[in-house]
Amino acid sequence: MKKLSILLASCMLVLFSCKKENVDDKKDDNQNNNNTTSPQQYTVKGVVQKGPFVSGTEIELNEMTSAFVQTGKSFKSTIKDDKGSFELKDITLVSGYVLLSADGYYFNEVSGAASSGKLNLQCVADLSDSATVNVNILTHLQKDRILYLIEHDSKTFAQAKAQASQELLDIFSIPMPSGMTASLGDISQSGEVNGIILAMAVVMQGYNSTADLTQFLSNFSTDIREDGTLNSPTLQTQLINAAKLINKSEIRTNIENKYLDLGVTSAVIPDFETYVDLFASSTSFLFTDTVVYPQSSTGYGTNILNLEDSTFLSSTVAGITANVPKGGKLKIKITAKETNLWSVNVGYSNGYWTNENFNFGEKSQVFTINTAEVLADFKIAFEASGSAKIEIFENGATTPTRTKYVQW
Repeated sequence: MKKLSILLASCMLVLFSCKKENVDDKKDDNQNNNNTTSPQQYTVKGVVQKGPFVSGTEIELNEMTSAFVQTGKSFKSTIKDDKGSFELKDITLVSGYVLLSADGYYFNEVSGAASSGKLNLQCVADLSDSATVNVNILTHLQKDRILYLIEHDSKTFAQAKAQASQELLDIFSIPMPSGMTASLGDISQSGEVNGIILAMAVVMQGYNSTADLTQFLSNFSTDIREDGTLNSPTLQTQLINAAKLINKSEIRTNIENKYLDLGVTSAVIPDFETYVDLFASSTSFLFTDTVVYPQSSTGYGTNILNLEDSTFLSSTVAGITANVPKGGKLKIKITAKETNLWSVNVGYSNGYWTNENFNFGEKSQVFTINTAEVLADFKIAFEASGSAKIEIFENGATTPTRTKYVQW
């Protein structure tokens, strides 16, 4: 009898263990299942933004399996206004996992004008989480990394999305905000996540054409797909160059005016400037778009802005010469240390420089460059003998980037 009891207990234990194993296996199998057993109806809506995409932009939604393979079922629509709004009504899907793509023209927030060509942005989403799906630069950059983590690292969709978000923010030296969901971001509204998305959008745009931006996004996505880090020194440098040279105040004005033109008086452009500045000041990426100061001017002898700390002029005629990168700014302030001063002739600047009136109280004068990607030369003629301090302000700096002295 005792042996029979032991045998029965053993059988029950085996049955219980098998049942538990089957339940656990089913739970693992359903991590990306998303209730795919019966069709469900959805109304999917959202906005597409780099800046906002324009009316007529093509929208395509592709259904995906729980393994994130496209089923072949797709639905198409177009953006219905210049705010980037779209809606796909009453679509029937077996799976709630979808790939949403937008292909069209957009408002370039850096230039303040419509894009010169079409841009394609994408988003992979779970409609069981939300039927509102916004497509933006962050959802686009996440997509390939999310799919890689699901396929190769057996991550659930939620895990892969969270990891991809964290990795992208790490590239930009931005702390991860709580509850971050890129597909709910909207650059026309305030909020931390919205500000981060807009910051990424303007840095990626930089002074790129649409074709250059398309290539940049493709290279970026390929680079981070397998390890979540940006390894290309070329891409790193492109990002930091843009972050340091874009005009953030102009960008804010451009976007605010765009939404006002669209009649969206409720738009509140988020604080993106903080995140651009945080990236620019924290990253180790190499900045290369520096102002070039040649040793000599093109036609007036020594360049008084050359990289020497102190320059002695053998002639009283010299040049104010620099080559500023696209998007860069340069202001020069010359302050006399003695009574002898200088004179300039606007006709000798070729329109490259402007000069303010001489400040006799300070014995100083300010010069500002007007052009970029050109060796800008300006003739200056000094009186008799003397010396001056030259303060150089690059890219909107309020304190001198460099200070040097000149004697003649």
